[in-house]
Amino acid sequence: MEHLIISILGENRIGVANKLTEIAANSHCNIVDCKMMVLGQEFTANMHLSGTWNAIAKAETLFDTVEKQMKLRSLRQRTKVTNYPKDVLPYIVYVIAKDQVGLMNKVSYFFADENIAITELYSEMRPARKSGAQIMSLTMYVNVPIEESIADLRERFILFCDSYNLDGIMEAEKGL
Repeated sequence: MEHLIISILGENRIGVANKLTEIAANSHCNIVDCKMMVLGQEFTANMHLSGTWNAIAKAETLFDTVEKQMKLRSLRQRTKVTNYPKDVLPYIVYVIAKDQVGLMNKVSYFFADENIAITELYSEMRPARKSGAQIMSLTMYVNVPIEESIADLRERFILFCDSYNLDGIMEAEKGL
């Protein structure tokens, strides 16, 4: 089985998501993982496809065609799938705070400094319901090394959050 990662950026139009999923179906590829959204006025997508080598090659050709037709830009990379590491525990981190420039960098630096891998990161800004202040909501999935003391890590994380006036929690990923 071959794997292809593709990132797509272009003008937001009705039917873009359909065209991209149609490529996977018509080339007989499976969509392993997919995230599509509108950022600003632009459509963005990240897709992980799997299939036989000729199915992946067909998908690449079809992406070339749709890219020109719909004025999209893409970046593609063939990849291999690795097994989930057995020496880590999956955790979810949530941070809510008043928007501050560099806040996401501070949070990601905390985990990098702790030698903890971030596997997914999502954030969004919205106005607070009553005050209208800009609030950042950050969700991260991290892999905590199994030898790490969770209680000690949580304590360091809470102290970190307190030092920047952040509301943060870290909990085990459920449903594994």
